[in-house]
Amino acid sequence: MRVDTHVHTSFSGNASIHPLKYLLRESYNSPEGVYRRAKARGIGVVGLTEVHHGEIQRGEVNADHIARIMPWINGIEVRNVAG
Repeated sequence: MRVDTHVHTSFSGNASIHPLKYLLRESYNSPEGVYRRAKARGIGVVGLTEVHHGEIQRGEVNADHIARIMPWINGIEVRNVAG
């Protein structure tokens, strides 16, 4: 099974890279859209980085709803000292 360990959905909010954060979102795709595209590419599980940002824990994204749509794992946002 193929896995994509770093995926954003429309719940991620604005991009985290300066100055793009003033212009672009991390993703414009709904969780359903992400899964549809992943499945079409042979990816069976996605790592949602919204979990790292806290949207799922704060209830902005319904984890049970996402689990019914697609198999997912916690993704992670990694940064270095340069940003």
